[in-house]
Amino acid sequence: MINSNSEDKIPPETLLKLYVDFGIDETIGFKSKDYLAILDRIEEDRDNIDGIINNKLPKKVEASSQETSRNLQTLDELRQSLEGIKDFSLKLTSKNTVFADGNPTSDLMVVGEAPGGEEDLSGLPFVGPSGRLLDEMLSSIGFTRKNNIYITNVIPWRPPGNRRPTPDEVNFCLPYLLQHIKIIKPKLLLLLGGLAGSSLLGKVDGITKYRGQWSELVISDEGKDLKIPCLATFHPAYLLRSPHQRRLSWRDLLEVKEKLRSIVG
Repeated sequence: MINSNSEDKIPPETLLKLYVDFGIDETIGFKSKDYLAILDRIEEDRDNIDGIINNKLPKKVEASSQETSRNLQTLDELRQSLEGIKDFSLKLTSKNTVFADGNPTSDLMVVGEAPGGEEDLSGLPFVGPSGRLLDEMLSSIGFTRKNNIYITNVIPWRPPGNRRPTPDEVNFCLPYLLQHIKIIKPKLLLLLGGLAGSSLLGKVDGITKYRGQWSELVISDEGKDLKIPCLATFHPAYLLRSPHQRRLSWRDLLEVKEKLRSIVG
C-alpha cells in the first residue's frame, strides 16, 4: 500500500510510470475525491446495496426526479436542483454539473449525449475536440453559442471512463431534460447522437437508420401540448472518428437551417 504521508515519498516520475503500468491514462480533477464514501452510502441504505454498486436507482429516486423536475420553472431553479442532487452515482464521480451553454432565448436547441473529460472539468458542454468541431459546423450555417443556439446534454454528469449511460441513469435525468426543454421552448431541436435520439424520440434503431429524418417531440406543458420538430444527426465525436460521414451531417445542418427559416421566417 502506498502511503502518501510517508517520509519516503515516491519520485513523481516513478509514480507516473506506475500509473501507466496500471492502465491509468487520465485524471478527472486536481483535488482528491473520497470514492470510499460509497461505503457510507451502503451503510445508510442497505436495502439498495445492489443499486448503489451497479448504478441502479431505487424506484423512489426515479419517481422523485419526475416529481421534482415538474416544479422547476426557471433555468436557475433547474440548475440549482441538479447541482443539489446527492444520491446519484454519476454526480458522485463527477467534478462538475455540466448544465448548458449558449443563448437561452435561441430558437434552436442542441441536445448531446453526456459530458466528456474536458466538459467535466470546465462545467460547460462541448468544449473538447468534438465541441470545437460542432462550433465550426454550426457557425458555417450562421449559428453561434453567443447569438442563436442553446446547448445541453441528456446527462449532465460525466459517466466514468466516458462509458455509455445506463437506462436507469437516462431515466433519472430525462425528466430534468424535458423540463429544460419546456423552459427554453425552442422552435427546433437538433439531437446529436443515438442516445439523444433514443431518449427523446424513443428510437430503438441505430442513429444511421433515422438521422436526417424529421420527427416531433410532444411535451405536455400547462395542459397544452408543446410540439417541437426534431432532427437527429451524428454526434461530433463520431465524425472525428469517421470524417467521411461529415457530408451527411452537413446535409442535416442545411435541413435544420431551412426548417428554422420556414418556422420563424
